[in-house]
Amino acid sequence: MSIIAFILSIIAAYAIDVFLVGIVFHFLKNKFLWKLTPKQDFLILFVIFLLLENYLWPAFYILDITYTVHNEAVANFFEFRPDEPLSGLFGFGMFEFITWLVHAFIANFIGFKIVNPKLEESI
Repeated sequence: MSIIAFILSIIAAYAIDVFLVGIVFHFLKNKFLWKLTPKQDFLILFVIFLLLENYLWPAFYILDITYTVHNEAVANFFEFRPDEPLSGLFGFGMFEFITWLVHAFIANFIGFKIVNPKLEESI
């Protein structure tokens, strides 16, 4: 049961990030009258999500923070070693790249629909 709560909390955190970033970006875009194409919106949101997920990595790397999982079953399942560096949890793999793409797409869609609901009717 606790693993379900853990997964649901991760999904909720991602959903809140996507919702808030999308709305704030489109509000700022309208307030400052930025003339951006949808491709530029997508690229900017992609970079925002990349930075949001990795901004703590330099601190973890410089401070050499480590962690140990004391539950043997969990440690064996995820192949964690004792005193593993926390900076190793951050990366630029294919999974992260796809996650940032999906976040940017959904945030752009949500922000556009909430901030500009009548804009589509006038086109």
